Amino acid sequence: MNEVTQTKQQILCLATHTPNIGIDEELNAISAVMQGRNML
Repeated sequence: MNEVTQTKQQILCLATHTPNIGIDEELNAISAVMQGRNML
């Protein structure tokens, strides 16, 4: 019988009502790093 490994994942949720704070650029940079692309 195979052993099943469970991993715990943490999810960060952000919310704001303030426009133009640059969160889109930050999220794109985080996503790129997580996918192995370096945008710095």
